[in-house]
Amino acid sequence: MLPWYAPSHQRTQLELMKEQARSSSPPGRPSLTTSRRRATWMERYTLEVSGRGACNYDFGLLSG
Repeated sequence: MLPWYAPSHQRTQLELMKEQARSSSPPGRPSLTTSRRRATWMERYTLEVSGRGACNYDFGLLSG
């Protein structure tokens, strides 16, 4: 994982991260109004972006 955190690699991942954020931003549903649910979504988002950037793997945590 360490090479993924190198500044030179992070610059190449910015577009991937922005695309992921646009395609899976949390909907404005009442189910996401609590802090805990928002935190859970952010944890899933972080793992999804890390998986795609570091391993080119889609965990599918944000679909559905």
